[in-house]
Amino acid sequence: MTAFENAISAAKSALASAATQGALDSAVTALQSAITTFSGARQDGAKTSGFTSAQVTALINSAKADKEGVRTSANGDDVSPVEYWVNSSVLGAFNAAITALENASGQSAIDAAYLALIQAGKTFNDAKRHGTTPDRTALNNAITAAVNAKNGVQTAADKDQASLGSSWATGAQFNALNTAIDSATAVKNNANATKASVDTAAASLNAAIATFTTAVTNNGPGTQTFRDITAAQLVAEIKIGWNLGNSLDAHNGFPANPTVDQMERGWGNPATTKANITALKNAGFNAIRIPVSWTKAASGAPNYTIRTDWMTRVKEIVNYAVDNDMYIILNTHHDEDVLTFMNSNAAAGKAAFQKLWEQIAAAFKDYNEKLIFEGLNEPRTPGSSNEWNGGTDEERNNLNSYYPIFVNTVRSSGGNNGKRILMINPYAASMEAVAMNALTLPADSAANKLIVSFHSYQPYNFALNKDSSINTWSSSSSGDTSPITGPIDRYYNKFVSQGIPVIIGEFGAMNKNNEAVRAQWAEYYVSYAQSKGIKCFWWDNGVTSGSGELFGLLNRTNNTFTYNALLNGMMSGTGGTVPTPPTPPATPTPPTTITGNLGTYQFGTQEDGVSPNYTQAVWELSGTNLTTAKTTGAKLVLVFTTAPNASMHFVWQGPANSLWWNEKEILGNTGNPSATGVTWNSGTKTLTIPLTANSVKDYSVFTAQPSLRIIIAYYNGGNVNDLGIVSANLTQ
Repeated sequence: MTAFENAISAAKSALASAATQGALDSAVTALQSAITTFSGARQDGAKTSGFTSAQVTALINSAKADKEGVRTSANGDDVSPVEYWVNSSVLGAFNAAITALENASGQSAIDAAYLALIQAGKTFNDAKRHGTTPDRTALNNAITAAVNAKNGVQTAADKDQASLGSSWATGAQFNALNTAIDSATAVKNNANATKASVDTAAASLNAAIATFTTAVTNNGPGTQTFRDITAAQLVAEIKIGWNLGNSLDAHNGFPANPTVDQMERGWGNPATTKANITALKNAGFNAIRIPVSWTKAASGAPNYTIRTDWMTRVKEIVNYAVDNDMYIILNTHHDEDVLTFMNSNAAAGKAAFQKLWEQIAAAFKDYNEKLIFEGLNEPRTPGSSNEWNGGTDEERNNLNSYYPIFVNTVRSSGGNNGKRILMINPYAASMEAVAMNALTLPADSAANKLIVSFHSYQPYNFALNKDSSINTWSSSSSGDTSPITGPIDRYYNKFVSQGIPVIIGEFGAMNKNNEAVRAQWAEYYVSYAQSKGIKCFWWDNGVTSGSGELFGLLNRTNNTFTYNALLNGMMSGTGGTVPTPPTPPATPTPPTTITGNLGTYQFGTQEDGVSPNYTQAVWELSGTNLTTAKTTGAKLVLVFTTAPNASMHFVWQGPANSLWWNEKEILGNTGNPSATGVTWNSGTKTLTIPLTANSVKDYSVFTAQPSLRIIIAYYNGGNVNDLGIVSANLTQ
């Protein structure tokens, strides 16, 4: 027995340590030889020493454990890379060996089955393989192709709702492709995806792309025409607007290399949905302002290339509004770190500004007239002492030099942009007179296509100052109403009355647990603006709680309105008496011959490129007059037949100055002198204007000009000829 037991022990040790099939075969052969030798030598009554029942049970349990989690596959393509597989014949042989040992009877049969299971187990474990690692290249390419397939395609219910000549697809067609993209992206992002599922996802997405592109082809080009209407006509069609605040304009607080979703959600609002925009339209808003920060999603200087995925997302949200037949304002917002207004950095800012608008204009060139481009938001120098007080001459002048770039870039970009309506703001979109009066309308090849915009959260302590406890307001208090009416009147008198429409791009009053009062305030505010032909856009930053600026109105999660009384107040205000959209003044009788060395002035000069301006008398200076004007002690002496009764400004233009509009008030709103040294002789009806720093803006620059144009601008008093200028002289 001892020799046999030693042979058994040696054979078992060899089995346990066998690392190759050859070693396993040798160990099994040795064990079989020991069993055969023992069987031939034993005598009746000798005790058999084969495998015990405990050993058999342990081997069976170990074999079954080896099978756990191992899948059957022909080639591993349908098995995850983190899982094991064998083919069905290997697994079948292993299962048969387990069953044979479980059913064996008699020591010889048990021993033989035990050895067979050991060998089958070795074969099984040697055959195990990880699932095939998928190649995701085709899937990644399909996802990129699907996103690209949507570029330049509008969402429309039918061809009559799509811009003329543009590619379009229905919402259902877009949804089908988007669903396929989402499914493919989920597979792409699954680290344990099988090769078969990756290949299937790529094939399915490619099929969805083919279906979408075929649908776009079959849909044909859009037939919606671009209405060539004036800016005033378009603004008259706007009822009231809403700002998608703190979404696409979020510009900081992101991780490195943020995704589109991280940028859009960066300031706490959920991703914008079409249901959001539909809820607004159903509530009565027929216009939306979409603030967008672009430089966060663009490369640096010099090209400022905007990320394709960011442009795609912006277009997607614009299309939500297009599908709801809304007027849309699209701007650059919170890009002040790049778009700058000091002499030291304005050139770089303007270069970036042009690059951004080249791309934005090209992307949206086929949209209809309801899409308005707003060049800048609140153009200013953040943190400066005059940031919210109208800025400095330097900043205002540099801002004015941005707008010709904006207009010319858009106009030259093709599509419908040659006649698109554009919107510009004064410094910081300020309601202050100094900012408003300094704003120069750029020359424009398209007539009557400019809108002026400003922002006004008034009265300040009630509406905007979160640190103020003032939460009451009354329409019967002039102290409460004049902060509202004053800016509106200023912009009406300066622009609307001259045929240039105005939009209040942002207004609002934050929540101070005073909804009923805010509702009354909103009705008054919107109604008064409406009465002047000015339309209002509520600033909604989505914030309704906490210690910040609480301007939230629409709950963007459930598409309900947090303050229904406030909403109703705004909508009631839109019923205000709205005047007929203003038209440029009728052509008055030209001036008669004027005596004096300046001679007869030019009248109705289209100096702003928008419309003839009959409020201005223009003289071109040359020769002796040019020299005289720049000489110390020079005076402009004008003789009228009618005393002035409104504001008058002295304006000059010169080629050596990068600005073409340099203006100072010389008579106040009642026609009385407001600049030091200016005199009015009521007996002779003579106005004397000393050409000094008191009446001439940037006087030192004025005297350095090689040529000059001077303008007498008579605002709010009718036409300049109503003064009856009979003599104009430059003297010393």
